[in-house]
Amino acid sequence: MQSRVVTIGIFGILLGASLSVAQVGTPQDSLRELEALRVEVAMARNPGAARRGVDADFVRDTVEERLDQLDIEPLPNEESSETTYLSVTLNPARISDGFAVSLLLQLFQPARLTNGETVMASTWHVHSLGISDVDDLQDYVRNALRNHLETLASAHRGANRR
Repeated sequence: MQSRVVTIGIFGILLGASLSVAQVGTPQDSLRELEALRVEVAMARNPGAARRGVDADFVRDTVEERLDQLDIEPLPNEESSETTYLSVTLNPARISDGFAVSLLLQLFQPARLTNGETVMASTWHVHSLGISDVDDLQDYVRNALRNHLETLASAHRGANRR
């Protein structure tokens, strides 16, 4: 039980750091006319998760398949660094009876600063932190990704309905 509390505490610290992003307007506004994006996956190295079929390729394939179903074209990673992209950060940490899973999706888009410089800014995000059984990790991650992408799809539909 103590390892679970420590693990969740560490994820809480990481979550606080990762969610300190600026947003202008409503997050939904940033999804207006969004038709294509790159997918970037960042995943903590975890041999236990990889043995259970959860690696960066699994995450990318799951996300790109769902984006395609939502009529948002996944672009190849060779596209310009100033292309809108969806960052997917997955951190499955082994705990005594399963995995603590932190999943963060952030949409980054080019934004012009007042000094004229263009930067990539986070304009939309969703995060979850949960516990998965050892044997159900792949299903847990797949379902969490689908739920987050459905949240994105709903916001996207709302932004483009106007």
